[in-house]
Amino acid sequence: MSSPFPHTPDASNQNIPACLSSGSIRLDIINDGTYAGNYNRPFIEPALQHSLSVVEHLFTRNPLLSVREMLQRFQQYYLDSDPHLYVHRWRLFVKTINVDDNDKQTNTFAQIHDTILFLSIPEYLLNNLCLIVCTNNDDQTLNAMGRVYSGLVTRQYLVNSANITALSQVSSSRKRIAEAIRILNFVQNFSEYSTDYKMKAIACAEQQLTVARRQCELCTSEAYKHGQTQGDP
Repeated sequence: MSSPFPHTPDASNQNIPACLSSGSIRLDIINDGTYAGNYNRPFIEPALQHSLSVVEHLFTRNPLLSVREMLQRFQQYYLDSDPHLYVHRWRLFVKTINVDDNDKQTNTFAQIHDTILFLSIPEYLLNNLCLIVCTNNDDQTLNAMGRVYSGLVTRQYLVNSANITALSQVSSSRKRIAEAIRILNFVQNFSEYSTDYKMKAIACAEQQLTVARRQCELCTSEAYKHGQTQGDP
């Protein structure tokens, strides 16, 4: 039976993203209706983690490793850490973050088809907490966090998702810089502050501006890297 995604790139010709080099990946987890936060989930034996050669061997030996097979690996080592926990079939979702001109954020969750090659998922999604594992039928939980896309998504949807999220994150980070600058200008020019309080307020505002600029640099770098590997978003 032929693959429903004939245009999915051959993972054997792709580089292994740096975010996978440790043998684990950071994922959001929704466990039986409860958001459990984000954790590093191993896909190789924990004793062999942080060995790039082991990770490279895994993907070289299994160049067509699918999302379903990777989920089984995540599940295996999750159960190893808590063998008494009953877990349903795991599903992998992608979160698309879309921020409009009014800075309103909308999150859309869509299930990734089990047959998609894991290495064909854009590196941006792998490296920026855009993937969520659901360990049960948690559509109700996802709906409370945004909206759920009906159906299973293809490789092109994933590329579009990375494009939208990357641009939204850059736009939001630039607005945070602008707001931090506005606050800094305000405290610098507000004449009713005492000298000591004004110095503390300026130092705090400068720190917030530094953090905003660093975050913007990171968002911009990630978006640029995605554009270089997938085509400009």
